[in-house]
Order: sequence, then C-alpha cells, then structure tokens
Amino acid sequence: MKRIICFALVAVMLCIALLPITANAVTLYDYTLISKGKSYEHTKCYTTPGLGYTSVDGKELTDGKLPTDDYGTEWIALDYRLEAPMSAVIDLGKNYDDLGKFRVYLTAAAHSGIDRPAECSFYVSADGKEFTKVGEGKYEDESAKNTWCTLELDGKVSGRYVKVSMGDNPVSGVFVFCGEFEVYTIQGSDIPAASIPGLEIVGGSYLKLDGDYITKLHLNHTVEYVLENLDSTEKVFAFDAKGNKLSEKDVLKTGDYFAKIVSDTEIDRIYAVVEGDINGDGKINLSDYLYSLRIEKNNVKVSDAGKKANSGKARIKNHILGVENMFAAYPHHPVAPDVHVTEYVKHSMTLTKTNDGMYTLSTTASNGKSLTQTFYRTNWGTWNIGALNIGNVHLAGGSTDWEYVFRAKGAKDGFSGGNHANEILVELKIYDGVSGKEIKLANGQKAQNLEKIKIVEKTKLHLGDSSKCYAAVTRNYMFYGETITLDCDYEFLTDMEFSLSYTCMFPVNKTVGLYCLFRNQDGTENYVETMEVGLADYSGPMYKGNAATECVIWGKKNTDYAFVVKVDTVKDSLDNFSNGAKTFYWDMNTTSNKLYFSRFPDSTYEKVQKGTEWHTSCSWTVFCLEDK
Repeated sequence: MKRIICFALVAVMLCIALLPITANAVTLYDYTLISKGKSYEHTKCYTTPGLGYTSVDGKELTDGKLPTDDYGTEWIALDYRLEAPMSAVIDLGKNYDDLGKFRVYLTAAAHSGIDRPAECSFYVSADGKEFTKVGEGKYEDESAKNTWCTLELDGKVSGRYVKVSMGDNPVSGVFVFCGEFEVYTIQGSDIPAASIPGLEIVGGSYLKLDGDYITKLHLNHTVEYVLENLDSTEKVFAFDAKGNKLSEKDVLKTGDYFAKIVSDTEIDRIYAVVEGDINGDGKINLSDYLYSLRIEKNNVKVSDAGKKANSGKARIKNHILGVENMFAAYPHHPVAPDVHVTEYVKHSMTLTKTNDGMYTLSTTASNGKSLTQTFYRTNWGTWNIGALNIGNVHLAGGSTDWEYVFRAKGAKDGFSGGNHANEILVELKIYDGVSGKEIKLANGQKAQNLEKIKIVEKTKLHLGDSSKCYAAVTRNYMFYGETITLDCDYEFLTDMEFSLSYTCMFPVNKTVGLYCLFRNQDGTENYVETMEVGLADYSGPMYKGNAATECVIWGKKNTDYAFVVKVDTVKDSLDNFSNGAKTFYWDMNTTSNKLYFSRFPDSTYEKVQKGTEWHTSCSWTVFCLEDK
C-alpha cells in the first residue's frame, strides 16, 4: 500500500493559502490498488495481421506493467474508426463502497496516427449496465510522451464496474493507445500538521533557501525552475503577492511565494527574492533605485522580501546603467528550448553522389539557410552518418559515429561496428522514400525534389576476422531534411558476449551543444552543463546514470539551434536501463561533446545467444530557433 498525500482544491483554497497554519491536524489518504489482474472489456482495437496487435491476451490493461515500446503490444490500440466512443470497463468482481481514485496510462504525444483522447471521463456502475459519471481525468504531465490521466475524488463512490470513456475520436490521428487502467479504494487518517515536512531546496542546487526566502533567482527564472529545485513538489503551488495562483511558465517576481497545501491547510511557505526587484514588479529600473534610497533613509514601507532584494543603491544604479550585471556571478540553469518531435516537416531535398566515398544530402532549413548532411564510406567499407551543417555553422558529426558500437568480447581493439571497424558491408541501396524507386547515381550526379531519402545498408559484425561474423545487421535510414531516423534489425549468427555498448550516439559541437537536458522515462528531468573549452586529452567527465529515452541539446553563445535525440525501443536499445551508465553525456574534448544511449553492464560481460533478434529505433532532429 502506497501512502499519498491528498487534498481538495476547492474555491476557497486561495483564501486558506493566505492564512498561517491554524489546523492541528490534517487528513492524509491511503490509496489501495484493487484492479490489478481483474477482467475487463474494451471497444474494438486495431488488429491488422502481421503487426503483432492480434497477440493481445486480455491482460494488458490490468497486469501492472507499463509499456516500454512506443508500438509494442503492451498497448491496447483503440481505433475510433472501428467503434466509437472508445472505452474500457473493468469488473472488480464485487461491489466496493470506497472507490476514490481512477487512472489510465496513455500515449499523450501525437505520432504515427496515435494521439491522446479528446476526453477522458470515469464512470461507476453496480450492474455493468447503468453507469454514473464521477468526473473528468487530468493529465499528470501534459508534456510527457506517455502519462497517466488521473481522477482523484474528494469523497468516495460505490460500484463494481468502472468505465473510462475516451470520446468519439483522438485529438488527431485514429488511434488511442492505452497501457494500464487502475482503480483504487481510499482510506483517510488524521495526523499532526507539524509532522509533515516543509519546503526544502535539493542538495547541489544553485538556488539558496535563506529562512523563508528563496535567493539567487534571476529576472527570467520561472515557477517551473524553482519546482525543479525543490526536494518534493507534492501539493506545492505558486502564488503572486496577492494570492493569485501562478502557472509553471510564469516568471517569478520578488514577493511571489510557494506554498505546500495539504487537506486545505498550508503547511509551509517560502518567498521568492529577485535581487534588485525591490517593488516586486519583475523589473529592475528607476523605481527600485528610488526604493533603495528611501530604504536607506528609513522612510518607506517595503515587504520583508523587498528588503531582502535590496542590494544597495550603487549596485542597482550600475545594473540599470549597464555598468554591472548583478546576475553575472550567479550560477544558473539556463532554460532549455521547448522543442519536441511531433511530426516530420516536409522538405524538398537533393541527393548528390559527391564521389565514391560520400553522398551529400542538401535542402533549405526552416530558417531559410542551406542544410547539408553527408553520408560517408569508412576505410573498411561500411557507410556512416557524417557532418551536419546549416549555413556556415558546423553543428554535428564528421569524425565520430552516430549509429552504434559494441564492446564485443575478443574483438580486435575492443570494439565492433560504427566508427571502430570489425564490420563488413554486404549491400548498400538508396531509394526515393516516397515512391520506393531505387536511386542509382554516378559521381557528380544528383537526384532532386525528394521528400524522403531512404538508405538501406546491410552489414555483418565480426571480431577482427571477416570470415567469422557473429551478427547480421540491416540499417534503415530515413532522411526527412531536419530529421534522421534509423531503424536497425540485428540477427545473431553465433553466441556473443558484450559489456557496455552504445545503440545510438550523437557527436555535437560545443558551440551548439554545451547543455544537455535528459527527459527521463519517469517524467523527471536532469540537466548537464559542460565546459566551454573541454580537455584535450579526452579525460572530461561523463554525466552518467540518466534513465532518459530523449534528450534536448543546445548551446550558450550560438542559440540559433537545438537538437532532440531520442530512442523509441527501450528494451532492445537500452535493456530497460538495467546498466549503471544508462544515458549519458560526455564532455569529450576541447570542441565537442557526445551523447550516448548505452546497453549491457558497465564492467562485466553479458551473453547474447545465437538466433536472438533485436530491433532498435532512434532519431536525431535539429530545430532552427532563429527567425527566418
């Protein structure tokens, strides 16, 4: 049984939030999952033969296992074209009088015709025929690719059958993918309010907690940024000085505050202090300078937070005049670009066979500048992704691998594949990705007006003797202009042992890749800032241990570009993050960084048996952030 603190967000909450703690006790609620393993029915699903969706076993929604693959059969693929409105109904086996929480796990990001439902409502019934609506679900994280849509009741309801209705159609596309459907009972108990932990800043944060005040805030810091630096955000809300609730995207001003509210009782409160913003208007100007003068003469009434923000008339004056930036010495977490891969933008591309060892793909990027991407032949005959450039800016690649590399036991030089040899080319073919027609070019020839370019490369991996190969690989590249996808199919021809290996990588120039934000599988985010000039001997730090399937990468000085690199096959690409390194960012050398999605144990070997097959899928997308 997992204890969860719950409260009712009623209309009077803002008034309550403005009051000091008056209650001696608050009610905490325990929720008990009662739907695991229960039978259910649902509306008609996508069951096209050959794609695996006919293998659903009637347990997916209540087996307690969250899907690990974007397209795996752990999902129920509801199809509104077959039956609408879309819904699922759980039979709990008996009537319960204390039902209090309902939730369904959904794909929330639009891709491949799959999208979140247009609505998500929950119903209860005693007989499975007449249902009563109990409320609308709310997404726990609307920015996540997959997330729970949850309804927590203020009280209790009765029923044996519980239905979730997802409307007549998804927001876009045709499918709604559901992974789990859960029902909970609720029990409450009173505990002393003083025993509930207050608000604290996480260890290692740049922000500081000085009594009841958060300091080291910049003018552009948001509510979301502070929440990321709190040790717990459970039932924590932000308000302005008048008590109006703030959103996560709101920029903080001196006097705004964060409150932890449990069962309508404010447990703790801390105030935002932005240096120089004495009057709390979110600016530093003449008004703040005058306030500072009057504070010095003790002839003005200012809030305690405003007094904390007063850094002195000289410092404020110098900041206003541009003589000194009072925030220059503050370490800070730059805000990551809000970029997400939702759909591929159409481009008109040209493919040129530059010479026997290189193809060049060119198009116009969304900022109006020329984009080129090379695809080059290695010295041992296989082909890899090369350099990415937009205009005269070198963005990524050119001297190290993107695709994969394996630490195979017994391999010459320790590695196999990618940029480390021990791999032979079997076949390379290039196609128009729309028509499917093969493209054959002589040196200097071009194929133009291509919307998609597909490259199929078949290779075999070995340990140093090309006559003894241990795996056959088929790489399917698709180039869409600003996005590259790569799907790899592996067939193991012999038993083989591996230690820490990488199934997707991304080498990026520091000018556009100084920072990396890890979007972790559990919905959290981790942030890394690398050295502007790295170490020449390749001994820079590797920021390991992030359970992330997607990363955002961007720069400090050149802010025109950002990247999203993602992996869609968590099991085959990452072994469900079972190794210690997981996803990591290497401060590689003086000019470059490199992202790695890792597989296999860090220091020991793991056997893969003959006949094993893998399918891995990943993508790289560059976003142009400047105006065209």
